[in-house]
Amino acid sequence: MNLSTSNIFEKFDKNKDGKISLEEFREAFHALSPTIPSEKFVDMFNQLDTNGDGQVDVAEFASCMDQTARSWRRS
Repeated sequence: MNLSTSNIFEKFDKNKDGKISLEEFREAFHALSPTIPSEKFVDMFNQLDTNGDGQVDVAEFASCMDQTARSWRRS
């Protein structure tokens, strides 16, 4: 299954407002990995939320995914 960054973003953005809230982020990751401690969610979310507005927009999300993909390719 090949998911694009925008497809993944849409899955996280439950209310379809074009932004991922901390709660949406927590719900998505909890479904993927229920053992991640809640403070880890906040740390990950804050890394994604580069402008500090408390929400992750598609540009912030895409930037993080691009950086992660580049890192994996170098490994």
